[in-house]
Amino acid sequence: MVSGHAYGIVGAAVLHYQNGQEAHKLIKMRNPWGVSKYNGPWSADSDTWTNQWKQEADLAGAKEGEYYVSLSDWRTFYA
Repeated sequence: MVSGHAYGIVGAAVLHYQNGQEAHKLIKMRNPWGVSKYNGPWSADSDTWTNQWKQEADLAGAKEGEYYVSLSDWRTFYA
């Protein structure tokens, strides 16, 4: 993240375990410059994603500059 830089919220996702229980709440963010790549937890290359969760969040449909962060991280770092 760039300090003092504005990031937009463009969506959200609620991921579920295979038994249907809620697993994670994510916020879909967009860097307005759309050129830098987020590489933290829940980034596109993170091993946190399962194939099921990638589908639930439509990770394949994310545009350049869009990424997910957990709701708890969003509350901490974007307040």
